[in-house]
Amino acid sequence: MRRKMIRGANFAKKVIPGSTLLKLLRARRVVRVFRESLVDAHRHARFGSPEDNEASFNSPLTECQVTKDYHRIEKGLALEDPRRPFGSSVAARISLALQAPEQSLSVSGGLYEYASTALEALDLWNEQGSVDDLVAPERSCHEVWGPLGSEPYSKAIEHMFLTRRSIRSFDASIPIDIDVLRSAVSLGRNAPSVCNRQSSEIWICTDSDLNAKILAAQNGNSGFGGSVPAVGIVVTDSRLFSGAGERNQRWIDGGLFAMSVVYAMHSKGFATCMLNWSMTNRESDYLRKICGIPQNYDVVTLVAIGHAPQRFRVARSPRRALNSVLKIMHSRG
Repeated sequence: MRRKMIRGANFAKKVIPGSTLLKLLRARRVVRVFRESLVDAHRHARFGSPEDNEASFNSPLTECQVTKDYHRIEKGLALEDPRRPFGSSVAARISLALQAPEQSLSVSGGLYEYASTALEALDLWNEQGSVDDLVAPERSCHEVWGPLGSEPYSKAIEHMFLTRRSIRSFDASIPIDIDVLRSAVSLGRNAPSVCNRQSSEIWICTDSDLNAKILAAQNGNSGFGGSVPAVGIVVTDSRLFSGAGERNQRWIDGGLFAMSVVYAMHSKGFATCMLNWSMTNRESDYLRKICGIPQNYDVVTLVAIGHAPQRFRVARSPRRALNSVLKIMHSRG
């Protein structure tokens, strides 16, 4: 398909005047951008959950709303000085949801328990002014940052950030330890997400034939794709977002999750390379089809995963100057 497009473009250059061809190419680009944006909007409208004032507690839309609401209670009780009482509308929605069979609320494992314990904690606060440590656990600065401040830990963390690079050389003789991979993804689960909805997943393939098909659909692995032992596909569940304001949140949460997982993999000794998925919706449909990924999942990025050889090269990839990415804002009054 791409070869045909290239041949067609070369032919057009020969027969169409340069200025006219440029206008046509610009018009084509604008049309494609609008088309893809409309498809994105349709997917968000089709798979997204209702907003608070129209929430339906019928699975699978339940997970989005209930997670938003139980986390609102958690956040409220984690404030230094929570309002009392608070959360009447949240409590009403959770109470309604808990009337559904427990099975319909267990989509993400434990959802029923999280919702019911949060509701109990809200009642405890509103009635007695006591904060439930299960729902809003108390921490100390020493407990959280004490170990990180000691030199061995701080140096190790700094080393991890400075040495994580995109690696395009893999040693196929070193097998992928699935248990170690699982432990890395388990760490990556701690990535932040909107209202704790945790919409992101990584689908990992170690089958060489399927990996070849996956990487053939991606345009950034030339020269090393054939040596990649495993490919991760980071996706987000569109059903866990609601309303116009969250139309782009899946990409934000998916990116945060992807980066957390890749840092965790780096800490476990894996070599990784982020492979962009800057593709059209048609290409995303193809990837979902060959991998058995449900339609309600959006593809965020791919990750090449393996082990590096003893010696390897990385792209220089110079960083921008600090003052070009850090802006300290002062009063504008």
